[in-house]
Amino acid sequence: MNINFEKLKKIGSGNIPILSRVSATDKILIAKNLATMTDAGLPLTRAISVIERQSRSKKFKEVVHGLGESVSKGDALS
Repeated sequence: MNINFEKLKKIGSGNIPILSRVSATDKILIAKNLATMTDAGLPLTRAISVIERQSRSKKFKEVVHGLGESVSKGDALS
């Protein structure tokens, strides 16, 4: 799965507004990590869960958790 970084820039104002609270650098890290894990065969929701657990920032965990919930409900990532 390839994640389009241009589309990722628009996520904050698009389908998943919760990412508007995340810095551009963090969005890029999320995209790179998601791409690596999904390319390795992990389901998208599992990859998001891994990122959430590895995060040290409470705010970032909350945002990634919300992202996971949105994706689980069927919202588009891009």
